[in-house]
Amino acid sequence: MSSIFPEKPKLANERDTEKLWLHHQVFFEAYKSHQIIQHVFLLIYLMRVAFYNIIIGYVFKSPLAQALLINFLNFGMVAYLLLKAPLEEKFCFAQQILMESILFVYNLCLLVLAIMDLAGAEVESTRAFFGGIMVVILIVGPVGMAVLILLKLFLRLRDLYYQFKAKKRY
Repeated sequence: MSSIFPEKPKLANERDTEKLWLHHQVFFEAYKSHQIIQHVFLLIYLMRVAFYNIIIGYVFKSPLAQALLINFLNFGMVAYLLLKAPLEEKFCFAQQILMESILFVYNLCLLVLAIMDLAGAEVESTRAFFGGIMVVILIVGPVGMAVLILLKLFLRLRDLYYQFKAKKRY
C-alpha cells in the first residue's frame, strides 16, 4: 500500500541516525548533545521572545507587573544558560550570556523606575541615573553585539582560509 508519506527507515546504528538527520542539522549542530533540555534552546529562546511580546501587549496597564514579569523571564533565561550551558561553542555561549546580562541590567533599571513611579517618588536625580544607564545600554549594547558578530565572522573566515590552505597543500 503506497502512501504520500515515506516509510519510516529502519535504523541499524547511530551512523544511520546521523545520516537520517543530516538535512536537519541546523537545528542540532550548535548544541551540546547531553540532554534534550539543551537541544530545545532555540525553542526556549523563541518562547521567551513571544512571552515578552505578550507581556508588553497585554499587561500595558500595569508597568510594575510588566517589569516584574520581564525580569522573571530574563532571570530564567540567564539561569537556564548558566545551569545547562546549551551552546557548544564557547564564543556563542559567551555572546549569549553577555547579551542576556546586558538585558538583565536594563530590565532591573526598568523595574526600579516602575517601583518609583508606583510609589510616587519624585527623586529626579535617581530617575536620571537609571534612565542614563538605560540610554547607555541602548547605545552600547547593539554596538557591542555588532562588534561580536563581526569578530565571529572574522574568526569563521579565518578558519575557512586555514582549511582551504590545508586542502591546497595535499
